Amino acid sequence: MSVEGGPKGAEYEHPDYELGIVVYRHGPKEPGEPDGGLDPAKKQDVYDEFSKKFHGGKFHPDSGGSDIESSPVNRAFETSEIYTNAIEDEEVGDTTKHEVDDRLGEGNIGKYVDQLAGKHNDDDIDSGKTFFTKWLELDREKIEDGEYGDLKTGEEAITDFSNWLLEKINGNKENGGTQEIDALSHGPLMAGFVLEVEKRMGIKDSSLPKGWEKDNKELLFKEGKKFEPVSSMSFYTSSKIPEIIYFAFDKKRIEVPLSIIEEMAGVEDNDKKH
Repeated sequence: MSVEGGPKGAEYEHPDYELGIVVYRHGPKEPGEPDGGLDPAKKQDVYDEFSKKFHGGKFHPDSGGSDIESSPVNRAFETSEIYTNAIEDEEVGDTTKHEVDDRLGEGNIGKYVDQLAGKHNDDDIDSGKTFFTKWLELDREKIEDGEYGDLKTGEEAITDFSNWLLEKINGNKENGGTQEIDALSHGPLMAGFVLEVEKRMGIKDSSLPKGWEKDNKELLFKEGKKFEPVSSMSFYTSSKIPEIIYFAFDKKRIEVPLSIIEEMAGVEDNDKKH
């Protein structure tokens, strides 16, 4: 459910445009499958988690419902289907469309971890300790053709996601009205986006725990950690604050200038829409 993270009381006003987006990490992955779907044993837990989040809630009355989007990777798409079912069962509101967008994914990062571990015979990579750190450092020019399949580098994935986010913001500006979007994505992409925003904002007190670079899985992506399955980050903007995106993650809210999202998306100055 969206319209979170905005200024207090904003959800009750009726500006020319108003946009709320929540991006969730998918549920637990099927063990032993690099490109696997959800763990069958955890699907009910994912449904119960979403039902608990939505119980007693309603979409913004002017939004007409929520648009649901997901990464094309199986576990994200399956999570989006469970998410939609929970919304309907809890009678939160309508879901107006259900789409897949490659910009919400990283490519087959599970296969990349397996290949990386075999290539370097590295127990740290194999156990998930440093795959995210190495993924962020990947340089497209140094990757052989087809070496990691359809994998995006960390930089490419963050740029793609920023483009997706900017498209939603500009589309809402152009069309007007109130819109809610809920998306299903992946932990590494979400963590990479948070890091890039904090770097560009000059935020020294990072949301990520100390030592994450040396133990990614244990400190970032396991259950109970900041980017655990079904964790989320949210965005809010409106015509009352057109140059600011309210970005909420881990109980923090950052006022991010729209220009930073544009820079992260690689938008040239003469292509910016204000």
